[in-house]
Amino acid sequence: MSAFLLFSDSLAISGSILISIALWKQVRADLQVDAHLTVILPAIIFFTFIYHLMALYPAIGIGPVEELKRLTISTSFVMFALITASFFLRSTTIFSRATLMISWLIIMISSPLSRKIIRRLAVKLGLWGIPTMIVGDKSSVILFQKHLSRHPLSGFWPVLCIAGHIQDIFPRKNKKTQLFSPIQTVIIAEGQGKFDSVRHLVTQRKYRFKHIIVLFNEAKTGPIWFTPISMVEHMGLEVVHNLLNSTQKISKRIMEVTLIILSTPFLIVLFAIVALIIKISSPGPVLYKHRRIGLDGKEIWIWKFRTMAYNADIVLKERLKKNPALQLEWEKSFKLKEDPRITKIGRVLRHTSLDEFPQIWNVVKGEMSLIGPRPIVKEEIPLYGDDFEIYKQVLPGITGLWQISGRNDLPYNDRVTLDVYYIQNWSIWLDIHILLHTLLATLRARGAY
Repeated sequence: MSAFLLFSDSLAISGSILISIALWKQVRADLQVDAHLTVILPAIIFFTFIYHLMALYPAIGIGPVEELKRLTISTSFVMFALITASFFLRSTTIFSRATLMISWLIIMISSPLSRKIIRRLAVKLGLWGIPTMIVGDKSSVILFQKHLSRHPLSGFWPVLCIAGHIQDIFPRKNKKTQLFSPIQTVIIAEGQGKFDSVRHLVTQRKYRFKHIIVLFNEAKTGPIWFTPISMVEHMGLEVVHNLLNSTQKISKRIMEVTLIILSTPFLIVLFAIVALIIKISSPGPVLYKHRRIGLDGKEIWIWKFRTMAYNADIVLKERLKKNPALQLEWEKSFKLKEDPRITKIGRVLRHTSLDEFPQIWNVVKGEMSLIGPRPIVKEEIPLYGDDFEIYKQVLPGITGLWQISGRNDLPYNDRVTLDVYYIQNWSIWLDIHILLHTLLATLRARGAY
């Protein structure tokens, strides 16, 4: 697996440098290309060495957001070092500082993207994953085995699943340990007594598991849901809600407003083109507003490009009365895969999520965020249950975790779980991760209707 990622990074780094040289050559015709090409191999070695120090090979168990964070920090550190060296050497024949800056920007995008592609290739070839044993109570073992099998990119390959208590599976007097010798990772998925099970395995040195992982059925909201706290001789777990922190909210707001300001010229052109197409294609207004639930549970008007016929509500009521199956689908998610109200242009806008762009005005007004839980209608509040109390404490967003995790194809309870996860685990890196994957999800148009 490390070899796959090493190949991926080398490809991304060398390709990015070559592209930056080609681009800067158009500006500076006197650029010494041969001298620059000799730096590619040392640069690859330097980059991959720093990546190795940041535990990015094979990066199993750190999660996509943490991986993005480490890649960004490592890449920035290497580029800063190279730019500093170029400054003190006072020579552009070694490497142009402008070329370095261009390479930096390209590597920041190409490296995570290349890793994603190479991982998928390795999975298809059956060459991705560390042999993993799952032990614990039967229902938990089955649950986590299915989960890991559905997410092969995680890198944990369940090759042995045993239901039962740790003490029975690993008795103290058992001398036949060779059965587990090729397996260095064990996942404990017991409903009760997890820490006793961990202590039992740790004290049984003869098994020599390299990694002992404890899974919690209850903790579906991710690795930053709690923070370990030292309590003298005991370990405490402090519950974290990152996005409920006022400092975090300010940081998020500054980042989003800055991004909107930088994107304004592009947004104006895009809005004008889409508005013209809507106006030409069907009668009615360009924009459409709808009541949704915002901060503190208060109702807000959110804006969208109109994607439906002008008499959409009448069409929907008539169709639902005639078709009980559609009525049931509507009651489950308040959406229809084959919605009779949507125009031809509207269907394109929905598949590409361009219909959501006017909500940037809601972001400017402070009613929404670029990224956050999607604003829901009043009728959806009961579906959130107790989690609605967390949901209403943050601004809703134009895009969020469930949009990049299957969108409308996800069951509603999974959408709720992802919204809670986002609130509790928010970070700038998570927002960057969502923004990048929103672009990919939009291009694929999976689950959009």
